[in-house]
Amino acid sequence: MKLDRLDSRLLSILQTNNRHGTEELGQMVGLSATAVQRRLKRLREGGAIEADVSIVKPKT
Repeated sequence: MKLDRLDSRLLSILQTNNRHGTEELGQMVGLSATAVQRRLKRLREGGAIEADVSIVKPKT
């Protein structure tokens, strides 16, 4: 799968914090929420995004 500059930017943002909504992501990269949704779908289907994971801090 070939990634362009915007794909790489979206992946970088999501790797840091995957809880952003599509509108917020769009504002961050200069795209509409719909365009972000299409890109995320393509990235998931293409295997660039395998899962959305939360890392839980264990109780001490």
